[in-house]
Amino acid sequence: TLTAGLTPAQAALTLGNWYYDHERWPVAIAQYEKAIAGGLDNPNVRTDLGNCYRFAEQPQKALEQYRRAQEQNPQHEQSLFNQGGLYAFSLKQPEKAIVAWRKYLQVFPNGQSASEARQLIAQVQSQQTKP
Repeated sequence: TLTAGLTPAQAALTLGNWYYDHERWPVAIAQYEKAIAGGLDNPNVRTDLGNCYRFAEQPQKALEQYRRAQEQNPQHEQSLFNQGGLYAFSLKQPEKAIVAWRKYLQVFPNGQSASEARQLIAQVQSQQTKP
């Protein structure tokens, strides 16, 4: 089976990833929370949990997870980048999105999502100037 020989926390993480991949957000959330409670608390798990909350239309909970990931590791790229998207598209706060993406570019000028961050900043700024 998928979880044979794993600790309960590892099994929860494996199941969380499986449910994430199949876009079963509520079940993935429950599994990631079990993994965290079982000691597998790290920025990657927090970011995936945040994404699940975002896709489950719980943006405040998503933001909380992205922020916790950043507290755990300020060098965690994806959690910082994802905050911009959350602000822009889920929370409808374009100014905060731009701040988040600019911070991302400041910390990760050559990061894996740097060109996307620049494009999104330009896109959001152009939408703000339209009447």
